[in-house]
Amino acid sequence: MPQITRRPWPRNGSWNRCRFPDAAKAAGLDDAYVTIVVHVTASGRPEKVQVLFESDHGYGFGEEAVRCAMRRRYHPGRDST
Repeated sequence: MPQITRRPWPRNGSWNRCRFPDAAKAAGLDDAYVTIVVHVTASGRPEKVQVLFESDHGYGFGEEAVRCAMRRRYHPGRDST
């Protein structure tokens, strides 16, 4: 199995274009943390997104993070070969 020497990263480094969940706005929340893993194809397209952690579960942050990550394009990771 090849060893990854550079992980994939978003082509546009900012996540500021992601939507803020309506349920969170209605609840008066102004921030949250979501940790995701994005599986990226060799062409830089997202294939699958997994939510590993969501600080304020139940307000839609995880779902919005997945939608946002799936809309983006990425520089694919590189292996050592």
